[in-house]
Order: sequence, then structure tokens, then C-alpha cells
Amino acid sequence: MADGHRNENTGSAQVVAQVGTLTGDMHLHLPRRQAEPRNQVPNPTSHYTNNERQLSEISAALLRPSDEEQVPAIAVIVGPPGSGKSATGYRWVFAHSNTFPDGVFYAPLGSGPDDAGAPGAESEALRQFLIRVGFEPREIPDSLASRSAWFREWSAGKRVAVVIDDAVRAPQVRHLLPGVGRSAVLVTSVGDLSGLRATDQVTFVEITPLEPESARELLRRIAGAPLVDAEPAAVEELIGLCQGSALALSVAAVLLVGRGERPVAPLVARLSREGRLVRGLSRDPELSVDVVFDAAADRLSPAEHGCYLAFGQHQGDGDISLEALAAGLDADPEDVEAHLDRLVAAKLVTRTGEERYGANRLVREHARRRAELHEGRSAEARRIRDRLASYYRIAAVRCGHAMNPRRGWLERFWPGLTSGGAHVEKAQALQWLEAERRTLRAVIDDDHREGRVETCVLAIALWPLYEHSKDFADLEETSHYAERLAEHRELPLVRTLALVQRGFAPLGRQEYAAAAELFAQARKLCTDHGDLELTATTIESQALAARGLGQVVRARELFEENLELARKSGNPQRVGVARMHLGSVAPASEAVLHLEEALAWFEKGDAVNTAKTRMWLGMRLGELGAAEAAGVALHRALDTMLELRRHTDVAQIRLGLAELALAAGDRDEARAQQREAQALYRSQGWSSQAEQVEARLAGPEA
Repeated sequence: MADGHRNENTGSAQVVAQVGTLTGDMHLHLPRRQAEPRNQVPNPTSHYTNNERQLSEISAALLRPSDEEQVPAIAVIVGPPGSGKSATGYRWVFAHSNTFPDGVFYAPLGSGPDDAGAPGAESEALRQFLIRVGFEPREIPDSLASRSAWFREWSAGKRVAVVIDDAVRAPQVRHLLPGVGRSAVLVTSVGDLSGLRATDQVTFVEITPLEPESARELLRRIAGAPLVDAEPAAVEELIGLCQGSALALSVAAVLLVGRGERPVAPLVARLSREGRLVRGLSRDPELSVDVVFDAAADRLSPAEHGCYLAFGQHQGDGDISLEALAAGLDADPEDVEAHLDRLVAAKLVTRTGEERYGANRLVREHARRRAELHEGRSAEARRIRDRLASYYRIAAVRCGHAMNPRRGWLERFWPGLTSGGAHVEKAQALQWLEAERRTLRAVIDDDHREGRVETCVLAIALWPLYEHSKDFADLEETSHYAERLAEHRELPLVRTLALVQRGFAPLGRQEYAAAAELFAQARKLCTDHGDLELTATTIESQALAARGLGQVVRARELFEENLELARKSGNPQRVGVARMHLGSVAPASEAVLHLEEALAWFEKGDAVNTAKTRMWLGMRLGELGAAEAAGVALHRALDTMLELRRHTDVAQIRLGLAELALAAGDRDEARAQQREAQALYRSQGWSSQAEQVEARLAGPEA
């Protein structure tokens, strides 16, 4: 109302504007025909399974009370390719379409616009929106901004739902938002949409991998319950292979149909083969893992795509550090981190720790297959794989040397190999080796298949890791690889050391006869080539096996021979180790002298051997009745081994303290120490040692 006058509107209108004084032209964008409420969203699949939590979260975000702020509510569904993001969105709209009487609109964006901001798919989606609400095609403006404004004008005050499929960036979503009113926007994301938080109220809903029971139910719905329930063990393996991916499970279920009775186990056997999972789930272009992951990879920039390929070339199935990726891509770590952020946003990879990233088997196999099917990518992928392997070899040598710099075999066999590079602290080296254990094993496997001498280098370099962790399976296999390759390459001294390392696996499992046989082979080979230091090493190893077999006299003879050779070598470290071992079997009074001399050397900077020597010193002093001195030595050894996390040594020291307690008549303390040792053995999987302690606990002396 102005100056006593008022304007009235009667009838109905799509858009009404109240203005003051006009200059120029006034445009009201009204459709020529009346719009009809409609649902453009594809129908949901009849096999939709689970995700009830996500559906509830979407409802909480989009179905708001009428007294809330009247701006469009936005929910973004995020999840990896093939997880069922779109299916979840379609299911929610199907259940709630009546809530939006003014229409349900669908915008399939696909790849979306390029980095230059071309209109792309959202501009075409807006054009279709406007046509469906009544505008003539010739009326609709060409620019994205104008189309977006027209749709906002038309939808202001209405209640509509907009479903946006495969949004890559936040601006795409903003262009498709309806006007002010109680409308809802449901987005499936294939990119980083976190920028929406800056301007809009957004709820992010994550689709997680299907739990085993839900995965089993999905298989039942597609392939039939009788077929799935007939092979529970094989079905469990199939679910594990598909890693909770709704798409992979759906394809697998389709493959099972019509294959006769009990088809699950054969399918699992085919898909389990290296490189066969994605290939086996991509034979039908209408329902293909390849197609879905190709669409995700096609959205990546060239640099991001190179990063994606690296996950396919990374050895093994473990996660990967930023440092390793930067080495594999020969790129700046900051740039690589930015590319990884994009892959994480697209749910292709996940962060597994500080500057560490992982990808599931579907992603790794697709990235590898994508490279194999394209000649240009194949060459790039091979370069990435070679650089990654080189990074791990160099770092493993450096860290193995940092853990045991006095060992010396690498420098002797390959002069200069351990020199150069940044200094690595022992604790840092162990941390790196433990973090990369699975990948390092995969690198050795690759080198062995290719017949590379690096197999021997890595097997020797990783000895400190295996010796620390007591990973006897990896120690035995990698040393066996090195032994065979050294024989083929005519490297007898390298083969000798590999045989010795291999023998320490049965020695650690207390299979002393098997260990003795390998050590005897190593000694014969070494004697034939007249190498003093390696001969001493083989003799020392034979003595350890003899001690384990209870052959104390034989062990003492061998340890004395070892000490004599150590003296001839002029290596004080070797002399110290020889004295320590001899002190474990010599008569107690003589043993104490050997152990005290060894301790004087090791205390100069060898924490592990210092603690080992104190352990034997405590045990031998206990035999001599010097209980107080024995207890001091054992407790000091225990403190060091606890700090170094050397679990087998801790257990052995506790058994020594138990014997000391029994000698003092303190059965409760003895049993407490034995239980601690038994628990340690069990936690590390050393069943035979745990059973021996169990027998002691059950015995009358306990």
C-alpha cells in the first residue's frame, strides 16, 4: 500500500513480483503451461538391502518440522564407487515422494564440468527442469546462471525435491538448488563437496561397506536363498572378496544364477586368483565393476590419475606412505598429498594413519587393470612400480643397517651399499620396518620371481627385523629365496649366510634337529671356500642347535672353537658374542668370567647383547648361589628387554627369575613369573614354549 492505494492479485500465478517505481522493462518468467507434480528419479532396485541407518539420517536431515528456517535442506551421500549411494538415494525418494507435491527433479551429472567452469551437465539438467515445469525450450536462456535463477524463482515457496547424482564439486550443487521454501536436495557425491559447508546447511551421510549378514541377504535376494545357503563357507569367502561392495556382490550374485548346484566355490576359486577379481566381475558391460570404477577414474586429473595408478602398482596389499608415493611418482610430497586428498574425497582410497593411505582390492586391481589395457598407461605404471621397489629396497637396507650396524655382511658382499643417505635412529628404523613389513615381503617375492640379486640383498638386510619380531615364517621363506638365487648366481658366501639365516627359523621354533642340519650344510659350503668369519658364524649356529638338543658337551666344544676363530678375526664384537654364548654352557665359575668380559665390551654401546649377557650372568650366578647378584643382573636385563619390546627374551628372563624364586623357596613369586612368561609366549603364538611352561606350572616343583 502506498499513498492510500493498494495492489491486489486474484487468480493464480507461478511467480509474482511487487516493485516500486519502474524504469526500463520488467520481466516475469512464467511457464506457458501448468506444471504437473512428477518424480523424475529412477525407480529403486528391488534387491535393495540394508542401509536403514543411512535412510534414517537422510530423513532426519531433509524432513524438517514446518517451524524451521525455510531454506532448502541438503543431504550429501558419500561412499566408494559401487557402494550403493545412488540406490540409497532412489530408495529414500521412492518412500517420500508424496512429501514433495510440487515435483521431484533428477539431475544426473556424470563427469560434470571441467576445471574451466564450462556449464556441463548441470546446465542441461536445469534446462530439463524448466521444460518439465512448463517453459518452452525456445524461452529458456543459454547461460547457466540464468537457468539457475529461473529455477529458483519458479520453486520459491514450493516444496520440491532435487536429486543430484554424481556431483563432483560444490558449485554444481549450488547451481541446482531450489528457491526459498521447504524443499530438499539429495546429492550423491563422487568428489569433494565439503565446500558446501561454507554457504549451506549440509548433512553428510556415509555409505559404509555392507556387513556380512547384509551382504549375504543381498546374495540371497538375487541368486536365491537355497543356492546361497547351501555353501556357507564359500559364501563367506565370496563376501570377503567383494569387501562389502554392493555392486561387486550384485555382479557376483548374477554370475551364480543358472550355474547349477553349488556354484559358489568355483566362482570364489576363479575370483581369488591374483588379478582376476575385477576382470571376473566386469564381463557384462550392463553390470560391471570396471565400468563404475572407470567412471570414477575418468574424473581425475592426469596427476591424480597417476597417483591412482600407483595404488595398482604398489607391491602387496598393505597401505602406503606419502613418502613412498612421492618416490614412486617422482613428485613433490606436497603435490602428491593434494592429489591424495582428491582420491580420499572420491572414496577411492582411505587414510589409514598419519601420512599413510590404503586402497581395497577392488581399487588396486582396477588401477592395475586400467594400466594394462592402455599402452601409454602401462609404461607409466611400470616406471611407478620400479621406483616404488627401488624406494623400499634402499630404505630397507638403510633401516636394517641402523638396527644392527655391526653385522657387516651387506658391506662385505656389496661394498658401499649401506653408505650414504640420511641417518636413521634405531627406534625409527624399527618403526619403519614394522610398518612396511607386508610390502617388503611383497617386494622380495617380486624380486625372487624376476630372479633379481636384490632378493639376497633384502633377505640379509631384513634379518634384524625378523630377529626382533621372531617372524620365523618370513625369515625361512625369504632366506630360502636368497639361498636358491645365490646358488644360481654362483655366490657361495651369500648362499652360506642365507642357509644360516634359514636355519634360525627352525631354531626359533625349537626344531633343533632341522636347524642343525641346515647349519651343517652351511659349514661345509663355507669350509670349501675357506672364509674365516663365515665359518665362525656357522660353528656358532651349530653350537646353538646343539645346546637346544641338550648336547651340552658338544655345544661347549663348538662355542670354544667359535671363540678361537673370533680371536683370530680380530673383531672385538665377534669375540664378545662368542664369550657370551660360551658363558651359557661352560661350568658356572668359568662362565661368569666369560660373561663379565663380554659385558665389559657390550656396555660400550650394544643394548641388546648387554641385556642378553646380563640374563645369562644372572642365571649362572644363581647356580653359584649368589642370589642377590643374580637378581640384580636379571632385573636389569628385564628392564632393557621390556623397553626394547623383545618378547621372547623377556619371557626367558622371567623363567630365570622363577628359578631364582624357587631356589629361595618363594613359590608364589615363581608361579607369577612363569605365568607372565606363558602369557607372553601365547600372545606371540609360540605354542610349544607356552606348553613347556604349562608343564612346569603343573609340576610338583612349582
